[in-house]
Amino acid sequence: MGAPPHRVLVVGSVNVDLVTHVPRFPAPGETVGGGDFSVHPGGKGANQAVAAARLGVPTMLIAAVGHDDHARLALRHLTAAGVDTSAVHAVEAPTGVAQILVDASGENLIAIAAGANHHLHPPDVAARVAARVGPGDVLVSNLEVTTEVVAAAFESARRVGARTVLNPAPAARVDAEVLAACDVLVPNEHEAALLAPGGAPALLTEIGGAVIETLGARGARLLRTGQPEVRQPAFHARVVDTTGAGDAFVGGLAATLARGAGLVEAVRAAAAVGALAVEGFGAQTSFPDAQELRSRLDEHEDGAAGGAGVWRTPR
Repeated sequence: MGAPPHRVLVVGSVNVDLVTHVPRFPAPGETVGGGDFSVHPGGKGANQAVAAARLGVPTMLIAAVGHDDHARLALRHLTAAGVDTSAVHAVEAPTGVAQILVDASGENLIAIAAGANHHLHPPDVAARVAARVGPGDVLVSNLEVTTEVVAAAFESARRVGARTVLNPAPAARVDAEVLAACDVLVPNEHEAALLAPGGAPALLTEIGGAVIETLGARGARLLRTGQPEVRQPAFHARVVDTTGAGDAFVGGLAATLARGAGLVEAVRAAAAVGALAVEGFGAQTSFPDAQELRSRLDEHEDGAAGGAGVWRTPR
């Protein structure tokens, strides 16, 4: 029997997703009749935590919610997925909300009201991380919280020997100090180009660790200092809804790293988790468990599955 996995700690957002399915996206000023409407738990932080916890790795979320029905919905789903929510605090602001349109091809458009997510305070987050993180744990964050919060969390995590993973999404510029405190950076192509004119290779020189760039239908690539680039082809997927696919990738990556795997194996597992996630509606509700992940990996032992219908660019 192997050693138990380290923990995944996620510092990030909690939202409730209000999802409307439309035949096509409206043009500015246009109204398009919608189909089904549904309400789902979401937020990049909550999504990434659920994705990791569903794979059987001990996972904690450090976040903020409001005193409202949306918070109760989000926390109920997090707890059901196995996420430790003891470090999720209620603040005097509404829980974050994302309004999502999904078209007939499964692509989406998203608008977010941050609400409580922007009421996290760096000193408080640093203290919460310091009290809970340990050597070998994996701390994940994203840009649905402020970069000051990310910086504080990363500083606390690295002080005790934890690994830091940043998903720089939604796309925004990030201070060099935050990038320097990042062990693994996981941008898509657009995010990488925004962070550095030279894209992923230029980012690698800034962080000195590893960059995993997601490439949509072309899979992902892993860049590490002093080592050759590794390409991970996309896994075949029957695309239903791409909402949360990028978060599934990040959560799958973090969980696999926490189990002691190397980056190459972790990227492959993350790609499989992302592919499975787009085959169902919603974000958290479509994330696979450990058995589903093992089955998908076994189906594609050569790691070269791809072609029509493959997983599209994570969001």
